[in-house]
Amino acid sequence: MTKIAAYQLPQFLKPGDLVRVVATSGALKELEAFKKGVEIWRSRGYRVELGNNWNIRYGYLAGTDTQRRNALSQAWQDPECKAILCARGGYGSARLLEDWRWEVGSRNSEVGSKDVPAERLYRSGGSGRVGDSESGRLGDKEEWGNKGENSLITNPKSAVLPEAVPGACGGFAKICGTQSPHAAGIDEVQAGSAVRRRSTLHFQHNGDQNPKWIVGFSDVTGLLWSLAAIGIGGVHGSVLTTLASEPDWSIQRLFDCLEGRPLPPLIGKGWGEGKTTGILLPANLTVATHLLGTFVQPSFDGAILALEDVAEAPYRIDRMLTQWRMTGAFRGVRGIALGRFSRCDPPMGSASWSIEEVLRDRLGDLGIPIVSDLPFGHDGVNAALPVGRIARLDAEQGTLDILDNSNEFQEENDSSQ
Repeated sequence: MTKIAAYQLPQFLKPGDLVRVVATSGALKELEAFKKGVEIWRSRGYRVELGNNWNIRYGYLAGTDTQRRNALSQAWQDPECKAILCARGGYGSARLLEDWRWEVGSRNSEVGSKDVPAERLYRSGGSGRVGDSESGRLGDKEEWGNKGENSLITNPKSAVLPEAVPGACGGFAKICGTQSPHAAGIDEVQAGSAVRRRSTLHFQHNGDQNPKWIVGFSDVTGLLWSLAAIGIGGVHGSVLTTLASEPDWSIQRLFDCLEGRPLPPLIGKGWGEGKTTGILLPANLTVATHLLGTFVQPSFDGAILALEDVAEAPYRIDRMLTQWRMTGAFRGVRGIALGRFSRCDPPMGSASWSIEEVLRDRLGDLGIPIVSDLPFGHDGVNAALPVGRIARLDAEQGTLDILDNSNEFQEENDSSQ
């Protein structure tokens, strides 16, 4: 008899809690949409702080890897902060995950090596509580700047960072200074004539606190999966730049998910093969494919995958799903929930298969329940999906339902067996 347990969830939120905004991936482009997203959270009674990289532009990234790690670690280690809201998607979370290590409370779980010297524990600067000038805390009359996107910081040296502390990677007094990489928590590994710099960041959560919610989708899949790999849940849902475009019911669903209320089932198109119960594991297909076989990939045993994508030609979706098949990644998966594959149509006049034909060709013979056309993903309604909760996928009725009171299930009792 095999039991599979739901992931550990952070504490449910309540109005008045502090949440912090971190730009973990691409540089902010949609300033007005971002402001509207922040206002939705404030209108719900939450205190919102902006991480110190929210408006930094470094190429296509929201700051250097060091700046984005600093912003994320400050929010993670702030005992008052209850959730981390990702500003937008884009690209960049994978760069933060190289040799990334989470240690959460008494679970003593981390991604990567377990033998990390104590001096490499990352600590926020100063007293440990990020001050208003560093965090960008929003008051009642915050100043967003009067030049729109032109007000974004384009020089990474000008960003406000925490003070340097011993053993803190990225805690340089000057971002591009000459401090020894070993003193900054970075090893240099000789590989022939090349030198590879290996980050040894080790992010520790205080043992008397629960982990925090991370909220986002698309490129944020990397962060959600890095926590899923050690059994910590999160929310696959709208980032701040897309939140205001959601219909009222979808916004309400996001807060229901985070505040601990029941979630109504999502309705799509069932492909048959019965129904199943499993651990819900949402992801952007492209981002997830690039994480296969890495230490960030969570276990798929007993999982119900929830996949979506955007702006990928049908042959590219075919190529990615073929990689999943050839690596055996679908072994242990109990069902697949498919969201929106937007802007994935072939060019007009092309002899290509449609995206629907590709999905059925590459997934339809797996012999597991599949439901498509569910309302989550890009370019439309993006219904919040809790990462690591136990869900029921019914491929006869075409529904995906979150089981509110279930903390574990036994594989042999599942009706699909």
